[in-house]
Amino acid sequence: MSRNYKYTIIIRFSTATNRSIGSFNVEYPYSSNSSLKDKIIVKEKSIKITANRSKKTVISDVLHNANTAMNRQISKSLAYYYAAVGQPNIITSIKVSRHLSGKLQEEKTINKSGVRQIINCDNGMVYLQNISRIELKTVWEESEAGHALLYAITHLISSCSSPEPFQRFEALWKCFNSLYKLKEGSMQDSSCLQNLRAHMVANVSLYPLSRAFVNPMTHDDIFSIVNWRDMILNDYKLESQSGYLLGFIQRISDARLIKKIEDSLPIRQQFLQNKGHLPAVQTHIQQQKVLNANNDIEVVAFMCLKYLYFARNKLVHAERVHPSFHWVKEHSNEELKIDKCSLILKLLVIDLLNFNTQF
Repeated sequence: MSRNYKYTIIIRFSTATNRSIGSFNVEYPYSSNSSLKDKIIVKEKSIKITANRSKKTVISDVLHNANTAMNRQISKSLAYYYAAVGQPNIITSIKVSRHLSGKLQEEKTINKSGVRQIINCDNGMVYLQNISRIELKTVWEESEAGHALLYAITHLISSCSSPEPFQRFEALWKCFNSLYKLKEGSMQDSSCLQNLRAHMVANVSLYPLSRAFVNPMTHDDIFSIVNWRDMILNDYKLESQSGYLLGFIQRISDARLIKKIEDSLPIRQQFLQNKGHLPAVQTHIQQQKVLNANNDIEVVAFMCLKYLYFARNKLVHAERVHPSFHWVKEHSNEELKIDKCSLILKLLVIDLLNFNTQF
C-alpha cells in the first residue's frame, strides 16, 4: 500500500545554541511492517518528525489523541530531547502539516501561548546529562524495554520539573518502579527490590553515580534525613516479624548503618530477645564494629530500596497527612528531608538507565 500522506511535525525551543543531538530512523507504533520508519531529527533548537502514511489522519488527532502513532512519536521525541539536553528549554511553537502527493492539505501551528510546557521549573534537569546516549536510544524502540524506558524517562523529567518535593518524589518513584519491574520481570515489589539489592551488591561498579554521592556522607548526614524510628516501628510492628528484622540487620556491614542499628536497638530489643534473636544481632554488630568499614552500595540500597519504599507507602496509602497541608511558604523539615533522599534515588535511577540494555 502506497504511503502518499506525508506528515511533518516541527517543535521549536528557546535556547541560545543549536547543536545537533541526533538523527534517527524510528519504527512507529501499530505498524505491521517494522521496516517502515519515521525520520526524526533532534537539535537543541528543534525537533523535526517526518512520517509517511497510507491513511489520512486529521491534525487534531495528531496533537490530541495519545493513541495515534504520531502522537506517540512526539512523546518519544520530547522525552529523548529533554533527557539528552538536560536543560529546561521552553517550547516556543509546534507546527503540524499534512501533504498528499506533494500538495498541502492541512496545517496547524500552536504558538507559545497555546503550548502546555513539559518543563515548568528546573529542579535538577542537569543530572539528566549523565544518562548514556547509547542507552537512551532504547526509547525509540517499539518493544517492552522501549516502552518501559519511555514511561520511566517521562516520569523522571516530570520529577525534575515539579515544584514541590513530594511531587518530585512521587514521580521519581514511578520512574524507578518502571525500571526495577522491567529488570526483574515481576510485578511484586518485595521480590523485585530484594533481587535488585542483590544485583547492586554483586555489581558495585554499575552504580557509580549513586555510590559517589553517598561516599562522603557521615552517619549524622544520613540520619538527619531519615526517620529511622518510624521506619523500624512500621516495618516490624509484630513480635512475629523479629526474624525479618534479624535478616535486615545481618545484611548490613556499613559502619554508619551499624552504628544506627546499635544505638536504636532498644526500639525492638524486647521482640528480638523474646524470639531468641538478640544474641545473633549483638554478635553481628560487634563483628562489624571491629571491621569498621564503610560500604557505599549498602547505603544506597538502604536509602532507596528500604527507607524510600517505606516513605512511598506512607504517601501512596494515605498513611500520613498530605504534604500540601503545610501553611508556611518555606518547605517543611519533612519536605527538605525527602528532597535530599530523592537526589540519591535520582542518581540510582540514572545508574540503572546507563545499563538499561543489559537488563
